[in-house]
Amino acid sequence: MLVAAVAACGDNQGAAVHIPAGAFMMGCSASDTRCESDELPAHRVSVRAFDLDRDEVDQASYDECVHAGDCTLPSGTYDPGGTGDLPVVFVDWDQAASYCAWAGQRLPTEAEWERAARGNGAFIYPWGNAEPTCELANVFGCGDALQPVGGHPLGESPFGARDLAGNAMEWVADWYDAAYYATSPASDPTGPDSGAERVKRGGSYMGDVDTVRVSNRVVGFLVGLPNLGFRCARDAK
Repeated sequence: MLVAAVAACGDNQGAAVHIPAGAFMMGCSASDTRCESDELPAHRVSVRAFDLDRDEVDQASYDECVHAGDCTLPSGTYDPGGTGDLPVVFVDWDQAASYCAWAGQRLPTEAEWERAARGNGAFIYPWGNAEPTCELANVFGCGDALQPVGGHPLGESPFGARDLAGNAMEWVADWYDAAYYATSPASDPTGPDSGAERVKRGGSYMGDVDTVRVSNRVVGFLVGLPNLGFRCARDAK
């Protein structure tokens, strides 16, 4: 496993992992028998270096943005004083993007997210090809509820990002297009120029093992859900 380079991203943003520039195979791996049509074709993509939040944004961190007047309240369950270490959920895409902007960052692109989850290989899950267990990821049957961020270090990605599989699904920056991979640029793709829905990645505590595969894509209407959160990225300095 690659050694994670962890750097501070500011008082309000926690720790980040550094993702070096490089190329990887994006899309459903040839070793995966569960490929969906929107995960194909697998294609080689290169991305520039960037930093990604090691963990999903938690309620306590999001609440700082609320108190600063730059974020609005989630539409559902939210108790930053009592469950501040749980991922913030019930945030729509605009709320997620606003938080990242307040923190001096942005949402990761879909390609960046998959690069962070997959590393240089073509694994099915962030930790490899072994099927998920409750020690590796918070998926359906592992308590059936959100768990504190960063609680599955054994399931971290090759670069050290945690809970990229399971716990809360995550918004990414891109508009959704089921056929985008057929025309995706080979370098730093940012998704379609427009669309009606955004992409969600990573699966959640409500999903089975198929939904937390690295290549799995979910079309996300622009509303908050009880199992949908986010993490932020920034260009590497």
